[in-house]
Amino acid sequence: MKLYAYILSIVGTRILAAAAILLGILQVLELLDATPEILERGLGLGGVA
Repeated sequence: MKLYAYILSIVGTRILAAAAILLGILQVLELLDATPEILERGLGLGGVA
């Protein structure tokens, strides 16, 4: 039973880490997609952050 719990915790941690990385990548891609519109409005880099 200890081995099962150990493997489950490792797999669960890796799944959560992968999901967090994918969400981060999606956020960066969304920001890169919106950046030209923000810069065209004249808000500068402060409008991006």
